[in-house]
Amino acid sequence: MKFCIVFIFMMSIAVSLTAQETVNEGYLLSDKRLASEHILKHESQKPYSISGLFISPNIGISFPIQDFGKNSRAAFTFGGKIEFASSDLFPFFIGGYFQYQKHSGAEEFKATNRIEVFETTITQFGGSVDVLLTQLLPNYFTMPVASLEVGQLSIKRVVTPAENNPDMLLSDSKIGVSAGLGFTIFIFDIVGKYTYAGEYSSININTRFHFPLIKF
Repeated sequence: MKFCIVFIFMMSIAVSLTAQETVNEGYLLSDKRLASEHILKHESQKPYSISGLFISPNIGISFPIQDFGKNSRAAFTFGGKIEFASSDLFPFFIGGYFQYQKHSGAEEFKATNRIEVFETTITQFGGSVDVLLTQLLPNYFTMPVASLEVGQLSIKRVVTPAENNPDMLLSDSKIGVSAGLGFTIFIFDIVGKYTYAGEYSSININTRFHFPLIKF
């Protein structure tokens, strides 16, 4: 009888120790799993760097307004932009741009002044700042973008016959300021902007694509 009691007591201790060891192993495995999930979670939350140099070819259309609209028609625009992006500057992107456009003369203007050929070519160089308005539409695929450009406009004109030129400058230079608003969709932007450049002011619609040149 005593032997049975001692045997049962010893078995109880053994079972208790085994159960405690199993519980400890369970806690250890649970701790490892939680630690692993914590590491993966924080690794997945590492900030993604957007720093780099980008090229943005663009094509658009320019609508002359005011005096410019009276003597010239709308024209296609071609150009490009080199942009610098940095995680520290986000949501601002700074760059330099180039744009070329050639406007044909308005038919009524040519008829009134007996002009056969009237062309206005504008070449622009300047700097730009784009701002992604992430607070207005918090979406990484589509976001509003505001644009500001300041540049030098070089204007050349062709008037034929020259003797019928109604005192239009054949060569001119202006400082132009453009402000616009649009949307960026992944690597594609569409922006409408107003350009003030005195008698060469216009309203423009530009489309552009962003391609990385160098990533930091």
